[in-house]
Amino acid sequence: AVKDITVDDRKGGLISAAKGTYSQVANEQARLEAEDASGDTAAVSTAKDVKDASIVAINACTTHDELDAL
Repeated sequence: AVKDITVDDRKGGLISAAKGTYSQVANEQARLEAEDASGDTAAVSTAKDVKDASIVAINACTTHDELDAL
């Protein structure tokens, strides 16, 4: 059966993706830091800022077209 995906469904998926990307960056930098102190805290900070801005933009959307434009 085909299910219509709501805007809220898509928003949830996009927010999860943004959080996942941030987690990947944070985990990799933590691994590098533990391995040889080469972790980049600025990269983690930038990734967090991007995640936070993305979530704000996603939450501001009310239509599929707005989500598509992100």
